[in-house]
Amino acid sequence: SAGVDQVTSDAEITSGKIGLFTSALVKALPLHGLDLTELVSKVKAAVRLASKDAPDPTWFSSDSPRFFFHEPDPIPDPVVEKINVDRLRYVRIPSGQFWMGCVPASEAQCSPNEKPRHRVEITRTFWLGQTEVTNRAYNDKFAKAAGAPKKTRKGHITDAGKEKDLPVVDVSWEEASKYCQWSAKGGRLPTEAEWEFAARGGIADDVFPFPDLSSSRQYANYLGTGGIDTFDDLAPVGQFHPNYYNLYDMAGNVWEWVSDLFSATY
Repeated sequence: SAGVDQVTSDAEITSGKIGLFTSALVKALPLHGLDLTELVSKVKAAVRLASKDAPDPTWFSSDSPRFFFHEPDPIPDPVVEKINVDRLRYVRIPSGQFWMGCVPASEAQCSPNEKPRHRVEITRTFWLGQTEVTNRAYNDKFAKAAGAPKKTRKGHITDAGKEKDLPVVDVSWEEASKYCQWSAKGGRLPTEAEWEFAARGGIADDVFPFPDLSSSRQYANYLGTGGIDTFDDLAPVGQFHPNYYNLYDMAGNVWEWVSDLFSATY
């Protein structure tokens, strides 16, 4: 792309006058927090996307020490406090900007409503439950205090001794909203953007909160068993490694409600 003692200009990069590989590489190099393996994987995905899979770069790797051109940005330590009403722990999530939507590395697996990826700013800090809401918190605390119907679903009992620590299921959006209003003054469900920001835990380009598929069962409960995922069905909350915001089960186990509505034209 450039001869000896020459520098490729921004104009050449943006106008497509250099090769697909070099163009993808110079865009990836300034990003913070990508080690060499992640950087090469990102470049490979970008080349395949730009070329519509015509060139498919081959790469080889070994178990070398992790090397960064730019170290990961420091992630603020979240503060964890107990909330007296439901006796669950809540984490203070910092404000900040993030890329919301389809991660480039998973472009082929994303549905159209996850695109285009776009920059979103969370302007205020907020508190989020460190775990999914448990049967104990919902049925023994909330339902009793608010006169709401209890939730029982025998088919989800993995371990009878830990039934109260399983996440509550079959909760409607209205019931989830009422729970949030009850559990904290001014409480509400998070927006989709707040939830995704918290779920990513400060990591921009990972599809899931684990380094690779071989270690996925250390971080998430899903179909089948393996590693520390010994649960065929639901797992009690907090059984796996948390993300960088100290939140558990932001991937796997059960789905969570968010406050806002889906709009196909947004």
